[in-house]
Amino acid sequence: MGSNGIETRTANETSLLSLFDVLDTVDNLAKHADSIPQVVISARAIGRLRAGHVWVYRSDLEQAQDATPGALVTVTDRRGKPFGTGL
Repeated sequence: MGSNGIETRTANETSLLSLFDVLDTVDNLAKHADSIPQVVISARAIGRLRAGHVWVYRSDLEQAQDATPGALVTVTDRRGKPFGTGL
């Protein structure tokens, strides 16, 4: 802690902390993967994701079973291949 009572970290410490947070999140997601709803998106949306686009439009959703608004979901293609996780 610094002399002003505020915790300080070096850039390396911050990076490591962030990496550990990400690894912990990935581990927790893997443990609960069966409980995360899947959202199936169109081939057109998959093409946009591969090209670097970061959004999936509502019109690209082919199936959103058991997904409530704002829920964490696994984004897949028609064959069930995962492309990422979304909200």
